[in-house]
Amino acid sequence: MDKIIIENLRLSGILGIYEYERVQKQSIVVNLVLFTDISRPAASEDIDDAVDYTAVVRRVTDYVEQSRHLLLEKVVTAVAQLILDEFPAVQQVRVRIDKPDILDQVDTVGMEITRSRDG
Repeated sequence: MDKIIIENLRLSGILGIYEYERVQKQSIVVNLVLFTDISRPAASEDIDDAVDYTAVVRRVTDYVEQSRHLLLEKVVTAVAQLILDEFPAVQQVRVRIDKPDILDQVDTVGMEITRSRDG
């Protein structure tokens, strides 16, 4: 299966359980791998046949920056489901979300999941 790779989408939002995480936006980094078949858009060169990765970035940006979830688990799962629900050509998605500024001792804390249409 072919892949569309979106790396290091830098966003800002409310995410976390601690009081300071609930009042001030923090850095959130999203990485996506969209598994799809690119043979049709490669032949037609028609954006309507392709996964519009600009639309994916806009939609994920809107969701992450407007949500106010407590747990990273919720956000990473919601983003994966959103992509599968709204972009039918995507057969499988890998989502990684990092909080790079959350702990002084580490570069980042993150979570990665893979979800597909067939379960």
